[in-house]
Amino acid sequence: MQALLLTLLLSWPADLPYKPVPQDAKLKHAPAFVDSAKLGKEGKQPVLLIEGSLPSSCHHLRLDLTGKPDSKKRIAVKAYSVADPKAMCGQMLQPFSVKVPVKAKKGTYTVVINEQAMGTIEIP
Repeated sequence: MQALLLTLLLSWPADLPYKPVPQDAKLKHAPAFVDSAKLGKEGKQPVLLIEGSLPSSCHHLRLDLTGKPDSKKRIAVKAYSVADPKAMCGQMLQPFSVKVPVKAKKGTYTVVINEQAMGTIEIP
């Protein structure tokens, strides 16, 4: 899923644990397996709910939200994981569920995660 400017903006509070950080360059990058993405609400704030699995409990989710929605109103997100290459972990999928705050104008948007269309969300 990318930080969206213009009509849609996925905002990053500073303390989100899945925001990419410079230290990630020293870690091993691996896939994040995304099963679903849908729009929900937390209070009055719309949020994008993303659920899936990481390769192990040593992996940490990263969501890269950089760029603008395209002319077809697609929200593109890159989901991946990072882990310490020296860490010893059992290779067992670790489920995740995250909420990304959405600030958007009224409209319908297609959510694309890792170049796969996950569905549409509508901001009333």
